[in-house]
Amino acid sequence: MAALAIAQGGSVGIAFGVQGVLLAELFSTQSRYSGAAISREVAAVVFGGFGPFIAVALSKAAGGAWWPVALYVMGLGLITIIAGWKAPETADKALSS
Repeated sequence: MAALAIAQGGSVGIAFGVQGVLLAELFSTQSRYSGAAISREVAAVVFGGFGPFIAVALSKAAGGAWWPVALYVMGLGLITIIAGWKAPETADKALSS
C-alpha cells in the first residue's frame, strides 16, 4: 500500500507539473486560458470519467481478469507518449503572439 501511495503521488505531481507548462505553450495568449482549460477538462471527462466504467466492462468481459484493464491503461499511455512526441516544439516561439 505504501509503494502504491508513493508511486501514485509521484506520478500525479510529475504529470500535473508538465501538463501546465505544455498546455500554456501550445496556445497563443489570446486563447491560452480557454484552450488549455477546454482541452484538459474534456480529456479528463472522456478518459478519466469513463475510465472506471471501461475498466469494469473489460474485466467483466474477460471473466474478471485483470489483463484487459492493463492493456487499456497501456494503450492510453501509448497515446500520451505519441501525443507528446508529436506536439510542436515551442522553444523558439514567442509566447506573447
